[in-house]
Amino acid sequence: MTERNSHWPPEPRAHVAYRPPFGVQQPTRAVALRDVWRQVNDFRERFIAPFGGETLMLTAQRWSAESLRNHPEILEWFGAWPPELTRADFDAAVHLARERFGQPKHSSDTRRLRDDLEEEHHWQLPLARVDELLEYLEAVAPCTVGTLASPILGRYGCAFRLRDPRTGAVLRGQTKRHFHIFSQIGVELRQRSTASLQLIIPFAEPDEKTADYVMAVQEHAPLWIDPRYFDHFVPEPDGSEYLYRGRRLPPEWIGRNATGELRLDASKSGIVPQPLDLPTADDLASEDREADLAPYRENFFAVYAALREHRAAALLVRGPSEGAGEFMVESSAEQLGMPVHRVRTLRLKKDAPTVAETIRTLVWGLEDRPAVLLVELVPHGDRTANEAILAQMATRTLDRATLPSSIRLVVLEETVGSDATREAGEREWEARREGFATREQMAYLDRRHAAAAYRDVEVIPIPHAP
Repeated sequence: MTERNSHWPPEPRAHVAYRPPFGVQQPTRAVALRDVWRQVNDFRERFIAPFGGETLMLTAQRWSAESLRNHPEILEWFGAWPPELTRADFDAAVHLARERFGQPKHSSDTRRLRDDLEEEHHWQLPLARVDELLEYLEAVAPCTVGTLASPILGRYGCAFRLRDPRTGAVLRGQTKRHFHIFSQIGVELRQRSTASLQLIIPFAEPDEKTADYVMAVQEHAPLWIDPRYFDHFVPEPDGSEYLYRGRRLPPEWIGRNATGELRLDASKSGIVPQPLDLPTADDLASEDREADLAPYRENFFAVYAALREHRAAALLVRGPSEGAGEFMVESSAEQLGMPVHRVRTLRLKKDAPTVAETIRTLVWGLEDRPAVLLVELVPHGDRTANEAILAQMATRTLDRATLPSSIRLVVLEETVGSDATREAGEREWEARREGFATREQMAYLDRRHAAAAYRDVEVIPIPHAP
């Protein structure tokens, strides 16, 4: 068995969880903006003990089919730009937001935020200004249309511990010692508001007490809870590679009312489960893991040989992230007794040293000791830095820093996988998102995804420049 994750709590507890598909937004029970917020606020006051604070944001985003031509999955999420909404209407809404709420905290006017959007702005507001936000959203209502995304919308979000609605006391046992995640709520405020809710209920068994608590939550929740997405989690024995063993609870666990109908009605939730392509018992029995690992072994030994012989100026490992390129390099270096120094082109902080500065500092400190310099080109990182490194690999001089001969330069370039890899990834994602697959089925789908990605990896020695 593998070691237990260091982020897992030391004393995991059995509990019931409500986990609808990740990313799914359910329609709120109320329609009018102020009625939606009234229900959200009622739920806040009765059940929410914030963990890490509450957020209130105003977001303005402009996109088009042209800006998203290379991101079909994002275009599918955003949908077509509302045909009745002109550029002038959007600009006027952004101007009004600046007048009422000041300069946005994040804006594409000052720095690039996302390549796939033509324009975006985000205001972070104190919760006390929610009435002003609602008034603004009502004033720019034509800009708040859309199914999954809209050009202008307000957002409320919070991670929280559950409370007893009668006493207001936080339910016992909800600490990091017992749970690695907490309940969460997210609400998108617009013409047709949507919400998401996940609950970590600290009751050990799905008994009558737990069912009654769920029904109390439903009475005040801003959305309809779907009875198909409840799980019961029990801690695994010590030594297991998993934290919990879970089982999906049938909708009947919550009980029935006096007329014999289920106390929770799945049809009200607005969630439509996706059809899943799950592996059968025959698929699991006939899986050839040795054959699936063959492409990985081939790539691993190519990386190992290149680092050991060190005849090329650099080594380029190109492929999807699921192809485990980083793991190949680090495992090979470990077997050869060489330390690995990693540099990523993504700069998360404005005041962080540049990629070139980081590499120069590393090179000066390495002297002539054998080591591997692993440069990861982050797809959404600094394009200029990425292209500069690729162009300079053959010269082994990265922005005026010449690498000693003992240093093995390895560059990881993440790429989009082949059709087979993307299809395997989508199959795994849908099964994980819906939550109906067994652990054995999920492990199988994960292996199929990895096996496809291994076949996409290229290990390319870059010869020295003449």
